[in-house]
Amino acid sequence: ALSNAVISRSFNTVIGQQYRLTFMTRKHPGDATTNSLTATLLVDGVTNRIITAGDLWATNEVLIRPVRASVTLQLVGNTNRTPDSPGVLLDTVRQEQVGG
Repeated sequence: ALSNAVISRSFNTVIGQQYRLTFMTRKHPGDATTNSLTATLLVDGVTNRIITAGDLWATNEVLIRPVRASVTLQLVGNTNRTPDSPGVLLDTVRQEQVGG
């Protein structure tokens, strides 16, 4: 589970081409909090969006257009959780080139 951690992944790209990133998130089923949890998606160190994770698995899709020959994606666990919260679960991460 992604609590106060960072998951990082880099991959080679073609400058100017569009890429689709998809991944699934949900709140850890053992989490007793009633609120949704969040994580921050960064692209090359810049915040792209805040991901909200609820009680059920949800598919997230992000389109990016890199300006370099490689890109680094990071998913950062946020602190809107209780101390005993395991955090956000992450699954089925994929990236694919989808055109120009």
